[in-house]
Amino acid sequence: MKKEPIQDLAHKIGEELAAARRALGITQEQASERIGITVEYYARIERGQSRPSLPVFSRIAVAMNVSADVLLGLAETMEQPNRAPPAWFEPPKQEENRQLQRLMRRLRQIPPEFVTVVDGLVRQLERFLEQQRKKGPPS
Repeated sequence: MKKEPIQDLAHKIGEELAAARRALGITQEQASERIGITVEYYARIERGQSRPSLPVFSRIAVAMNVSADVLLGLAETMEQPNRAPPAWFEPPKQEENRQLQRLMRRLRQIPPEFVTVVDGLVRQLERFLEQQRKKGPPS
């Protein structure tokens, strides 16, 4: 049975990502922290079960020091000069990343019928924080 081209791409990205991670000598958890995604999502990408969005794909390339061409199977070598990450790349702080992962686990456990309620609460919190920023610091 022939795989669909998009499935082939997901598997190629996963294979190259795993090779880059092994070359760095790090675990999936360490790689996911570098990139700023959950370890579960990272593992799905490595297995070829998920395709990263373009922003995540860009962060993968920078954090793992591997070219997009290699990840896409368009180049043969993984050798990349050790270069500084671009200005837009800011790896998540380790503690912040753990908090986000805990929050995501909690959100996944919410029954679907309550997701809209949680979304509404988050929007209200955003509006409240924006109002507080506009007011400025207390005098």
